[in-house]
Amino acid sequence: MGNSSGISSINWYCNPDNKGRDKSQKKIQEYLEKELAARTSVVMKQKGEIELQNIEITDSINYAKRIQTSILPDINKLKDTLKMHLYFSTPGIL
Repeated sequence: MGNSSGISSINWYCNPDNKGRDKSQKKIQEYLEKELAARTSVVMKQKGEIELQNIEITDSINYAKRIQTSILPDINKLKDTLKMHLYFSTPGIL
C-alpha cells in the first residue's frame, strides 16, 4: 500500500493533463488576482470620495451651527426671559 501512494504521486506529476490543469489554474489565479486588485482600487476610490463628502457635510453642519448660535439668543437667557410668559394659540376655525 505504501508504494501505491508513491506511484500515484509520480503519475500525477508525469501526467500531461495535470500540467495543463496547473497552467489553467495558474491563469485563473492570475485573473482572480487582477480582478481583486481592480475591485480594491474601485473600493479605495469610493472610500476617498465618501470621506471627502463626510468632511464637507460636517463642515456644513458646523457652519450652520455657528450661524444659528450667532443669530439666536442663548437658550438660558431665552428661558429666563420667557419664564413668566405664556403662549396661547387657538385654531383659526372654531
